[in-house]
Amino acid sequence: DAAGQILSQTALKVPHRHRFEAVASLAAALAARHRLDFKSADALVRPLASRLPLIFDGQPDHGLIAYAQQAQTLCQALWKTSSGNKAGPELLRELLDNTLRTAAQGRFEDAAARLYRAAEMQLQIWLAEATGGAFLNGVLQRQAAPSGLLDKLTLPKADHEKMVKLGLRDINRALEELDYAPARTMAADLRLGPKSQWNRVAQWRNQGILAHGVAPVDQLHLAEMKQVAARLLGFQLDREEHPFPPLDHRWLVDSGD
Repeated sequence: DAAGQILSQTALKVPHRHRFEAVASLAAALAARHRLDFKSADALVRPLASRLPLIFDGQPDHGLIAYAQQAQTLCQALWKTSSGNKAGPELLRELLDNTLRTAAQGRFEDAAARLYRAAEMQLQIWLAEATGGAFLNGVLQRQAAPSGLLDKLTLPKADHEKMVKLGLRDINRALEELDYAPARTMAADLRLGPKSQWNRVAQWRNQGILAHGVAPVDQLHLAEMKQVAARLLGFQLDREEHPFPPLDHRWLVDSGD
C-alpha cells in the first residue's frame, strides 16, 4: 500500500507518469491480494494486462507485462474460488504463500494463525474429496451424501442452525474413519495425544494473543510449526509458489534514459 501511494504521488512529478501509475496499480493489487481481498486485487490488476503493452509501446518492459498477466490469471482464479465459498488447492496455496510473506514481515502471530487455518483447510479439502462432496468447507451437505456414508462417521450434533459443522479434530476423525490415505500421517500423529507434534505446536497458536491467550507466537515457535505442518500435511513451506516481484526501476524509465 505504501509503495503504491508513493508511486501515485510521484507520477504527477515525472515524465513517465503512465508507467508510475501502472506500477502503482500493480502495487495496490498485490496489497489487496496480501489482505486476502481477491475481489479488489482482480479489479485492480485486470486492466493492466491490456494497458501495459500500450504504455511501453514496443519498449523493453523487463518482464512487467508477463507478470501482470500472470497476476491477473491468479487473482481471477482466487476471486472465483473464494466467491464460490469453496476451499480448493489454489486458495490453500495462496494461504500458505500469505503465511510466508507475513512471517517475512516479522508478524509471527499473524503467520501462525494463517498456517493453522491452512491446516484446517487442507483437511476440509481432503474430506470433500473423500466423501464425494458430501462436506463443503467442513459442513455436511446432506443432499450430497452417498447412501450409507453417514453411518461410517462419528459426527457432532447439529448446531442451532441445524447444520453439522466439523472443526479440525472432527474432520481428522472422519478422515481416519474413512481411512483416507493422504490424511493418515496427520491422523497417526493426533492419536498420540499429549505426545502429538501437532498438538504441541497448535498449543502455541491457541495460547497466542490473537487466539485464546496472551503469549505471543515468536519466530522459533513459527519455524517449528512450519516443520510439523510440512511433515504431517505435505505443505511446501521453503518458498512461495507465487511470489511478489521486487520493484525493478527499469519499469519506470525508457531504455534510453
